[in-house]
Amino acid sequence: MAAMPLDYLRTERLRLFVWCHRCSRNASLDIRPFIDRLGGNFPVARVGQHMLCVACGGHDIDSRPDWSDRTLGVVSRHF
Repeated sequence: MAAMPLDYLRTERLRLFVWCHRCSRNASLDIRPFIDRLGGNFPVARVGQHMLCVACGGHDIDSRPDWSDRTLGVVSRHF
């Protein structure tokens, strides 16, 4: 399966959700600056590798589509 590209987020009008594993700071970001810098075919999951946390300076950043504005119902359940 091919990695989801940034252009998919643009097509679906989604933002980029990023999370710092070091301090737990997170944000929902506009994708346009990332597309301008990395290109539309760049994988969403790899964007965090090019980021630095503004709170703690950490480099362990996770990136994924921000689905929070979509009404999806239950996505997962932990036991």
